[in-house]
Amino acid sequence: MQRNAATARLVALLLSAAISTSACGNKDPEENFQLWSNNEAGWQEIGKYASDPANPIELRARSLEVLIQGGHPSIVTQLVEKAADKDKVLIALVPGLEKMLRGSNEKQQLHAKQVLFETISRVSPGDADKVRAALAEWAFGDITVDDPTNVITEKLGKRLRPDEIERLGKFGVKGAEIMLGKAIAKNEILTFLQTLDVPEAKVALVNGLRRYHQSSKKVMVTGNELGYVQRTGHIDGLLYFFELYERLIESEHEDDENAAKMAIAAAVQWVDEDGGKKLVVDNWAKLKPVADKLMAGPKCDLRWWSAVQMVRVEGLDGLKRALAALPDDTNYGQSEYALNDVKLMITDFCSKDTAALDKDKKREIYKASLATERFIERIVAIRCLMVDGSDDAKAALEAFVAGRKKLKEEKVIDPLIVPQHAENLSLTDLAKIALEVIAYFKELDKLQGESKLTAKQVEYRKLYATFSFDRKGKALREFAEERAEDKIKREAAKPAK
Repeated sequence: MQRNAATARLVALLLSAAISTSACGNKDPEENFQLWSNNEAGWQEIGKYASDPANPIELRARSLEVLIQGGHPSIVTQLVEKAADKDKVLIALVPGLEKMLRGSNEKQQLHAKQVLFETISRVSPGDADKVRAALAEWAFGDITVDDPTNVITEKLGKRLRPDEIERLGKFGVKGAEIMLGKAIAKNEILTFLQTLDVPEAKVALVNGLRRYHQSSKKVMVTGNELGYVQRTGHIDGLLYFFELYERLIESEHEDDENAAKMAIAAAVQWVDEDGGKKLVVDNWAKLKPVADKLMAGPKCDLRWWSAVQMVRVEGLDGLKRALAALPDDTNYGQSEYALNDVKLMITDFCSKDTAALDKDKKREIYKASLATERFIERIVAIRCLMVDGSDDAKAALEAFVAGRKKLKEEKVIDPLIVPQHAENLSLTDLAKIALEVIAYFKELDKLQGESKLTAKQVEYRKLYATFSFDRKGKALREFAEERAEDKIKREAAKPAK
């Protein structure tokens, strides 16, 4: 005990002598810093020196740097708090800490990292970003997507934890993308990138998942991952859905096929939302080739989807292009190629999807389509003229029917629009039904005007008449009126809200 006490007194005397000598200017400050870094009493002297604004700022920072090199980063943080101008001291300390990061001493790298992370919350936003950039460069600067996973894992294991990457903010995006592509801390990285509201993070999330999904045939695309992509709200995410569909739909593996269906379903749903509609309009140059490709493909639901996008973005020119681009094959009525009823798709296209277009101008487009030799184009034109219902549309349909009387035999169009067992409709039959519907609509308007029908009765009768192609074996009026009354009764039976 006596020896320990004597040793402590000796250290105190040496410190006192060092301080005295320093004050007289006879000792290099670096020698003092090295001496003070050896024990707690010396740490307090470093704290006094570093917090004294009368001392040169570079030396104040250097005194703390020596303490960090000695393995005491936590003490440095405590000592800096005593300085009235601690922000200034911390900023002056950063260059030295960056130098430590670039050094070969791994322990000093981690000590420097600790102080730099603590610096982020103590300085201005601009200075904090400089610190984050320095940390990100140290952590990820020598890592690329081409490096083996084990090499990246080993390097990052010595540098950063996943939760520390989050503290880098946008400066951690590049490294996070690499990690995601290698499935390193995948869930944590997905969450991190999703919380960053910057375009770089959204693109990194998509690109990272793309690399991950293509990294091995054993990787399965999950609905949860597609959810992360959709929540980016970014055009690259939407394009990736179409890319996934194209890549996986022809796969023989059931999981791949399911992933393709999930991706295309999510894309279609996304585009139908307000944000998705704007995304399409704003990025049509990128999406137009996708729509053109899907239009030419075998899946009819995607053909109609593409036609709607063309109309939505290109207006009347898009309508012309869509009608001319719809493949004239028999896929439309086959369940293998069309999940949705083609009659419903055509009716929606005429009554909803093109509703915003100028009525007179789109009518001219439909009239021109009646003169083509393509069956699907004429089918759509007939139904759209029926929805138009004007005297001009009626006259065009009557002329079409009259012009076909010279035909000895007409091709049955059922394979294009309905299953093979349905009625044997021809284009002339379809045009005659359209004329019946136009006449029926005028009669309904007259009855409503005479107060013989309610507005609800007229609305629903028109609805079912519009959707009727073969009329289920019943006359048009009987079919529409029966369905309308049934719907009104069902609505009346619902409990009041």
